[in-house]
Amino acid sequence: MQSNNKPNDNTNAGIVGFNNGEEGFDFKYLVAKVAGNWKWFLLSAILCVGLAVLYIMYAIPTFTISARVLVNGANSGKINSGITETSMLSDLALFSQQNDVNNEIQELYSRTLVEKAVKDLQLNVSYWALAGVRFAEVYDKSPFFIDLLELRGGLEDPLAWDVRIIGDSLKFMDDYTPDQFRIRFGDTVRKKFCTYVVRKNPASPEVKDSTFPLGLRILTYPATNYTYMENLLVFLTATNTTMMDVTFDNSVPAKGEDFLNYLIKSYIDTKVRANNAIADSTIRFIDERITGVAQELSNVESRATNILTSGGITDINEETRVLTGEKSEASAALSNYNAKVQSVDMINRYLNDPTRINEPLPTSTNIDDPTYISQVQKYNSLQQQKETALQTNTVNNPVIINLDNQISVTRGILKNILSTYKESLNYTYNSLAGRNAEVQGRVSRAPIQQRQYLETSRRQEVLQQLYVYLLTVREQTAVTKSNNIEPVRIIDAPKAGVYPWWPNKIIVIIAAIFLALVIPSVAILIGELNSNKVTTPNDITAATSTPVIAEISASKNGKAIVVTKDSRTAVAEQFRTLRTSLLSKVAEISNGKPGGKVVMLTSTVSGEGKSFVTLNTAVTLALAGKKVLLADFELRKSQLGTVLNLDDSKHGIAEYLEENGSLNEAIVPSGINENLWILMSGTLESNPSEALLNDRMKVLFEDMRNKFDYIVVDTPPAAIVTDAQVIGVYADITLYVVRQKYTYKKHVDVIEDLKHNRKLKNMYVILNDVKPVPGYNQGYGLGFRFDEDHGYYTQDDAKDKRPFYKKIFPDTEA
Repeated sequence: MQSNNKPNDNTNAGIVGFNNGEEGFDFKYLVAKVAGNWKWFLLSAILCVGLAVLYIMYAIPTFTISARVLVNGANSGKINSGITETSMLSDLALFSQQNDVNNEIQELYSRTLVEKAVKDLQLNVSYWALAGVRFAEVYDKSPFFIDLLELRGGLEDPLAWDVRIIGDSLKFMDDYTPDQFRIRFGDTVRKKFCTYVVRKNPASPEVKDSTFPLGLRILTYPATNYTYMENLLVFLTATNTTMMDVTFDNSVPAKGEDFLNYLIKSYIDTKVRANNAIADSTIRFIDERITGVAQELSNVESRATNILTSGGITDINEETRVLTGEKSEASAALSNYNAKVQSVDMINRYLNDPTRINEPLPTSTNIDDPTYISQVQKYNSLQQQKETALQTNTVNNPVIINLDNQISVTRGILKNILSTYKESLNYTYNSLAGRNAEVQGRVSRAPIQQRQYLETSRRQEVLQQLYVYLLTVREQTAVTKSNNIEPVRIIDAPKAGVYPWWPNKIIVIIAAIFLALVIPSVAILIGELNSNKVTTPNDITAATSTPVIAEISASKNGKAIVVTKDSRTAVAEQFRTLRTSLLSKVAEISNGKPGGKVVMLTSTVSGEGKSFVTLNTAVTLALAGKKVLLADFELRKSQLGTVLNLDDSKHGIAEYLEENGSLNEAIVPSGINENLWILMSGTLESNPSEALLNDRMKVLFEDMRNKFDYIVVDTPPAAIVTDAQVIGVYADITLYVVRQKYTYKKHVDVIEDLKHNRKLKNMYVILNDVKPVPGYNQGYGLGFRFDEDHGYYTQDDAKDKRPFYKKIFPDTEA
């Protein structure tokens, strides 16, 4: 008797592959699984590629609209006066902040500009129509359009209507509610969330078919803004350049081009308008100063004329001229600083005037403090940002509030700077005032009329110089405004690509093929990892050291006896192979001892085909010329009599054990083969477990051994009752039947327990009802498979009546 206490000593173990055996993973097994399941891979490929083709046909294409712009630099152009714009603006402190390409990218990509474009162009409104095989957006080709007058808050889902044009009227059918209404072109529609006017598109051909499907869809502004921001991209064209590319993805090329054109135009207009606002503020400031200086100059000139006329003065001597020049020079310096003080006072009035809190500060002043100039630039920049933001936001918006806070802080800083600057001016003014007093004393000693004329002429000269300076600055500012350069220059206007970038046919097909390989592979892997039933001999040898002696394929003809004298089917040959192995094992075990040999067959549970294997094993031995007795020890649930159409009411094993009959009366011919006899189970009145422990059991087996060469014993399942273990005492060899895809893997542990604890002797396993297992039957296992006989064996008598899909995929469950 063979015995081995090492449960994993698998002398006939095949390749483990995905199983949990100690051999580990086998790549060859994986390849075999893939090759064996080629039908599923083919089906997956057909389905995935078919779905990919449908996707390509019905998917909405996405085009990339692109534009290229150049950010204007410091010397981007000249003006006709011959003075460079850069030098002029630098002198005026206007637009002194150089255009930075990174800032331009962020500004062009700003949410404010996108929201303005969406609202002004009504990009949240889309028009749909049947185009070919799909319902697509038609944009400007729609036979109607709407003017969206109001879109109220509280809307979550899009508003959508199916539209039909019937003559001069339109029928609207709500996609989400039973609401329907009919209007004429030019009518105003007022709904809960929106109000709009329906217009006729004169550029679109007239729709004469009243059943032609059209559609109208209105999205919320936030949802549309988010989508457009997600699909918009602004980036540098190349390193060390001031050129940038603007791209936008959209399913309608014309719509995308209109959006980019409007976005760039709005950006340019906003920047130019902000720069013009600063220039206008400066011109207003200069005009106020010119008016005051002109009036004062006129008064001084009149006074000088009166002095000369009344005093009869026609000439002034050289000394007086020198004195006049000195006093004029001192007075001019003093006036210059006085003018700066006046500018400081005027700017302070600007800062403190509540009516000008939202206006930019003048930049053309004679205040030359660098800190002040930088803060003025910052202040005007914040005012520009606020003006832009107010186009799409209310004054209570957090963005506006934040800008107001920054403006307020900057205004306070400017006040502090001006206060400090004025103190320094006062210090310089006092020094100049001392010098002017000295000259004034010398002048006071001159004749009164001469002294009056000198003072008046000095004041006149100063005012003339100031007046000329203000006129010059005003003209320069006006010229600069008229030549206000755009922040960017369009190199390539927005244009959609000729072909959509998505769906990309090559990528979709490659992805479909990839999925066609992945899906079955994952399914196979999951099936292998989650399989809880015996499928291959590896599942058996991985859990028990009991050898697998044979594999019996599934019978296609449905007959109980598949082995006959003339049968040449694959199943019949498998039973003959089993007979050869069985005779060899029995001869090895008996070692020449006389008497018949007892071959016991059992299983774990009912339904595993134990009786089928028992009957055909007995028939196979009988065909070999052996005198065989088939003993039915299924005392609880006998099926042998029903299968062989024998009367089970006659004497059998039960009657013999209860001493109600003799063995000779119980043994009957099988009617199948002259060498095969049947010992029926009979009808047992007592409990089978106690009956099998009867002393007559030993006598029964001795008599059977004396009368027959082989006694094939059919016993109840070993995991359900103890009958098999009781009968196993008298058996020479035990064949344990396991059914493919029926016996649970955990039940194989029962086999190991029976062998390890020597409850049954000389155990071997038969794997029954074997069907083709993709990846396993391609060259693996014990060599007992005949799934593809290549014409060597005859076909089963019964015609294969399985459904077509079962013939292609034999392992498919019905």
